[in-house]
Amino acid sequence: MKERPIIFSSDMVRGIMDDRKTMTRRIVKPEPYFEGNGGWWYPYPDSKRAKHYANDRHFKKGFLIDFPCPYGQPEDRLWVRETYGKSLCGSNIYKADFNPDHPFMPKWKPSIFMSRIASRITLEIISVRVERLQEISQMDIQAEGTPGLHPLGGAYPNQWRERFQSLWNSINKKHPWASNPWVWSIEFKRL
Repeated sequence: MKERPIIFSSDMVRGIMDDRKTMTRRIVKPEPYFEGNGGWWYPYPDSKRAKHYANDRHFKKGFLIDFPCPYGQPEDRLWVRETYGKSLCGSNIYKADFNPDHPFMPKWKPSIFMSRIASRITLEIISVRVERLQEISQMDIQAEGTPGLHPLGGAYPNQWRERFQSLWNSINKKHPWASNPWVWSIEFKRL
């Protein structure tokens, strides 16, 4: 079992803490290269650096075997990096829990600088797969903890996809929904 850090926004941390978020999608880097005849090269198409070539089905099946997810495999753990600060007494406080109307506004530290000791959330990976972003199912959109979605009501299913698309585009400006990038789909549980 290995432990690795993973960054989440304050909205997504709230989803994890509320047990609404049990899945995340992360961009595959480098992005596979489409050959044009139905096959893919990963990571590069030139002969010196070529690692893998297959059609979509074989690519997905072989990808996890030959190129493990950089975030880990089932049973590995992820410790969450989130925006945090210090209270007046010196203890850690987390932006996800902070009431914006509070009179004391701490100086927030970016999540990238959070140490393992300051992290309060540990996740265990349940499953990992690779897929195109737009292949996401309605169940996965719900498991992503998309704000505004309620399992017993709220948005209509076609609105769920639109809300997830909007959320994705707000977070992933270099890899928007329309580009349909390859992503790691990581399912987890909070420990």
